[in-house]
Amino acid sequence: MGGIVSVSRGAFDEGRANLDEILPVARRIGGTMFLPTALLAEAELEEARSNRAAARNAVVEVLSIVVDTSAFTQQFRAVVPAARLLPRREVRPLLRRLRDRATHDAFRARLAEAQGIVEGDERRTREAATLYESLRLPYQEARCLIELGDLEAAAGILRRFGLEDGPLGQRVRERGER
Repeated sequence: MGGIVSVSRGAFDEGRANLDEILPVARRIGGTMFLPTALLAEAELEEARSNRAAARNAVVEVLSIVVDTSAFTQQFRAVVPAARLLPRREVRPLLRRLRDRATHDAFRARLAEAQGIVEGDERRTREAATLYESLRLPYQEARCLIELGDLEAAAGILRRFGLEDGPLGQRVRERGER
């Protein structure tokens, strides 16, 4: 999806334009496959643009679509943005629901990352980073490294993939200024 790639590179206007084209079609199609994916891309874009209210709204909409369904893959995709954007009390039931369904390392990584965020558990965040690295998912690994405060390692990953102008690059710069 072009919107996701644009956002991760920091091309927010391009990402918004892509999502403005995709979202109406995804809404017409409905269901648990296309619309949640587009909404999660919108949540990432709006969070990167510091529009947390719009990002939260997109995540809430995703959860309203997928939570009471068998679309567990989409629930795992939503759990990390939910952990970042929603109150802990709203995320904990989703974490409990997904705990027994984390049967693949990709699911375990997302669950560990979300638990790390919600519970402030550095051990779970480190576990997620290690799993993402083993799955060769550098963007997600860098996201965890930022949470852990390993800004140098995260910045190295982002530079290697040309993502330093994207939302994760922003987080590295913001945390480095503290």
